[in-house]
Amino acid sequence: MLKLLTDRVKPIVRQAIAPRQGALLRERARQRGGFSLIETALVLMLAIVVSTQLIQISSAYARQRAAELDARYLSDLAQAGRNLVLGQAQSLTIGQALVLTPTQLEAFGVLDAGVSAQSATGRNYSVAALRRSDNEVVILARGALPAGETAFMTIPKGGEGVERVGLIHSQAPGFLRGISLNYDLSWMTGGFATAKPAVGDLVALDVVRRDQSILPYLHRTENVLFPELNRMETDLDMGGHNVDNIASLDAVQINIAQGLEATTLTGASEITGALQAGGLSVSGTAQFIGDVAVVGGMSAGSANIAGDVSASSLEANTAQITGDITSSIVSANTITAATAGLRHLESDLITARQITSSGRGDFQSLSTGSCTGC
Repeated sequence: MLKLLTDRVKPIVRQAIAPRQGALLRERARQRGGFSLIETALVLMLAIVVSTQLIQISSAYARQRAAELDARYLSDLAQAGRNLVLGQAQSLTIGQALVLTPTQLEAFGVLDAGVSAQSATGRNYSVAALRRSDNEVVILARGALPAGETAFMTIPKGGEGVERVGLIHSQAPGFLRGISLNYDLSWMTGGFATAKPAVGDLVALDVVRRDQSILPYLHRTENVLFPELNRMETDLDMGGHNVDNIASLDAVQINIAQGLEATTLTGASEITGALQAGGLSVSGTAQFIGDVAVVGGMSAGSANIAGDVSASSLEANTAQITGDITSSIVSANTITAATAGLRHLESDLITARQITSSGRGDFQSLSTGSCTGC
């Protein structure tokens, strides 16, 4: 009986609640569709923000990378400008700017040929050598933006191959700013004004100071800008090594401890050691403390020789010789020698106006117009 009643009631209940269930299902479906649209909008908004950030980051990285490439090349140009100043063959005028292109630097031989001069940011490269004073030359390797180009205030980072490179920032147009660099450009007026960098330019800086970069070093080649580079201001110690291939030797005094080999010697000379020469000619006074050995002839205005003399011919106005004399021909107005020197005198011909000996002269054969004390 109960089961029969239940079976009859169930259809009535289903029929009563069916409309409400349908409406509830439709409401839930509608709500689910609304949440999907909101989620989709949020995802799109996030995607746009992320994409914009990625584009900005990529653009900034590209600019930074391009600035680094420009900075490396500007560092090379600054070094080329430095090499030009140190070894240049033309003068730089104080107060004027010498501006050169990379091609001209290649022609001077201070920049490797074939190095790309194309800028990653379309910049125009140049190098300015600015002689501020006798002691200082400033070198600015400049990467200038063409007219109309947008100037991004991107300061290159330091790194391998990048040295003292900065940017002329819009907030400080009178300064060159970079990594550990804040260089004041306010002095660039007058003849320097045409070389002054503008806002947005990348610039590599180098400074050549004569008292720091040039004078302390001896240079092998001439530099007309600094002629004193080849002038010694202290003694030159060769450490036992030779000085070869001298075309001409000009000296106030020559002091030689061991020996001298020469073809011709002109001037006043003092030689402590032995002298060996193919031929010796002294127009002034020669003083030899050691021995003198000359393969050819020896001539001097006045000779003071403490050692032995050996020469094919000896000519002097006045000769004071302490040691032995070995010569085929001796010609002198006056010869003064010690007894030992005359005792060992060997010569085929002696021509002299006066021969003075401290002792007795010992000759096997002596021909003279007059002889006193013979």
